Amino acid sequence: MFRIGDSYRVPGKVRASWVLLIINFLAFYVTFFSFPLPPSVTFFIGGVIPAELFSSSLVQERAAQLALMTGYGGTELLNARPSILITLIWAMFLHGGVFHLLSNMFFLYLLAPNLEAQMGWKRFLLFYFSCGAVGTLCQIVYETHSTASIIGASGAISGLLGGYLVLFPDHFIRVTIGKYHSRNYRDFVIPFKALLAMWFISQLFGFIFPSPGVDSVAFMTHFGGFLCGLLVAQGRGGTGLGRRRFRVFKGGKDNKRPTWPPWGESG
Repeated sequence: MFRIGDSYRVPGKVRASWVLLIINFLAFYVTFFSFPLPPSVTFFIGGVIPAELFSSSLVQERAAQLALMTGYGGTELLNARPSILITLIWAMFLHGGVFHLLSNMFFLYLLAPNLEAQMGWKRFLLFYFSCGAVGTLCQIVYETHSTASIIGASGAISGLLGGYLVLFPDHFIRVTIGKYHSRNYRDFVIPFKALLAMWFISQLFGFIFPSPGVDSVAFMTHFGGFLCGLLVAQGRGGTGLGRRRFRVFKGGKDNKRPTWPPWGESG
């Protein structure tokens, strides 16, 4: 048995986090396995294309290239694209592959419950989508003439990391292996700040030293979303609202049974 989550559950109901998680998995399944359009066409229609705001001719060229590859008409593809306000949201539920999806959903599962319990579901959703939108806008400003579709929830997820740093800076991520009281039971705790440091270093390294196959990662979306989450959480009076002193862990364990799931009952 393997479990992972925050070692402390913030009291409160959690529903929106689960809904977002489910919608993301459903959207991925529909995009790759049941939608009549190829994923590349779906990404073109539902993704955010920076050049659309600055050079329509570049987007037309991209549509023409995609039309040759897929057999769909270029004009038809262009007309199928909704407004930028819609694609800002739609794109957050589109993921380019399994790793892209699972990495984002891991952090959503890990961080969203406590943030939602702290903020309430309405403010949490506003926070989530705002971070995603701001992250996307940062990528647009960074690559104004790019015709690559910006997709994924990475900006919003990065915002959760920024918000967590403000609201729950002293929390620990708890990893439990095995059944409680069994011989093989193991319990580990990792400071959230350590996890955040590893994430930030990986992002910075990937941005400075891009490798083949990673050049399509929108790192500015990550940085912009993180900064948005940091500032919004700080602006709403977040000065370690979730700061608390934890009981001492001995040998990677404590003397009380851990609460699972980490967000408790959803009510």
